[in-house]
Amino acid sequence: EEEDGIQRVVMLDTQYRMHPVLGNFISSQFYECEGDGPVMSGRVAEEFSHDVPGYRGRCAAWMNVSLEQGKERRDGNSRTRKAEADAIAAEVKRIVDVCGSSLSIGVVTFYSAQVKMIMRSMLTHGITNSENGEIFISEKYRRTKAGQEWIRVGTVDSFQGKEFDIVFLSIVRANDFNVPEVGEEADVDTALTRKFGHLRLPNRMNVAMSRQKKLLVVVGCRSMIEAPGLGNGVSALTAFLKLCDDGGHNVQ
Repeated sequence: EEEDGIQRVVMLDTQYRMHPVLGNFISSQFYECEGDGPVMSGRVAEEFSHDVPGYRGRCAAWMNVSLEQGKERRDGNSRTRKAEADAIAAEVKRIVDVCGSSLSIGVVTFYSAQVKMIMRSMLTHGITNSENGEIFISEKYRRTKAGQEWIRVGTVDSFQGKEFDIVFLSIVRANDFNVPEVGEEADVDTALTRKFGHLRLPNRMNVAMSRQKKLLVVVGCRSMIEAPGLGNGVSALTAFLKLCDDGGHNVQ
């Protein structure tokens, strides 16, 4: 670069963080589709085994929270969905009661207001505490016996560079906004963005879906992407739902 002024980038071609099925998913959805070479997995599936009740033998799962259970709500410039927050809080508590601190858990979402909603839902289960108007992870659940972070709830940006054994992804978007089947392409694209918001940003989806080591659970309304044509607007989530369906990895 000093000699010719041409910037050069080194692309890593092997990942060691996650189960190879998930590694292959990330590679195909976010790298190979852009013309990059495949990102290979440097560790075998057996190294990512776990014994979490309800997910045994699975590395991918979709927890369906139907539209009938509650739609998304606008909160200033952010969004929330209480039904997802309550489902995640209950599931995290169930897992920690069974597995203890042997597995670290991350809960990630695209909306700061949803982070607060999830933290409030966790108050009921004793995972979080409230003091002077602030909600934080209870001391009991902050660190594993090995001294690592045990439970974290945060936005995609705050999860950059972090990793957890299990990650729950709260997609939040759950609405009945119409997307035209025909018309100008720009109109369709605008409608898809109105319906899915941040879920349409590949770089942020890449971060959100690549923080886990052993298990990724997407929590949200699956009918949002099942309607004909809608899945094209959020291709990574469409592909992940298919991965879960093909492997029977769905949680009701």
